[in-house]
Amino acid sequence: MAGLTFSTFGGNPVTMATTLATIEYMEAHDTPSNCAVQGARMAERLAEFEAEFPIVGETRGMGLMQAIEIVQPGSSEPDAPRTAAFVDTCKEMGLLLGKGGLYGNVVRIAPHLNVSAEDVGVAMDIIGRSLAQVS
Repeated sequence: MAGLTFSTFGGNPVTMATTLATIEYMEAHDTPSNCAVQGARMAERLAEFEAEFPIVGETRGMGLMQAIEIVQPGSSEPDAPRTAAFVDTCKEMGLLLGKGGLYGNVVRIAPHLNVSAEDVGVAMDIIGRSLAQVS
């Protein structure tokens, strides 16, 4: 035996091949550029929602990692029950989102790195319809 490895996360032929395939895919499909372009599209639509819906206290994020803060209309008070209703409404329409934040009123949006423009458009439409429904 040439060597011994005893580590769950250590290099082995299977994980190394998987890692190399992932890096090659990312390079071939220019995922960093896709993240920037699709993330900008998401941020633009979320800013529109912030202006349109009084329950949106703030939208924030970078690239494909975005968030919506849900508040009680006309204030900056967190609205965890409405946040849960919003996430549930999105789920009923086919979009899975996470929620968190210190007060349970922040919705996390984090699609995969190779998300398409079409999928971003569909997701933003669902978010808009869900915000309208729970407002």
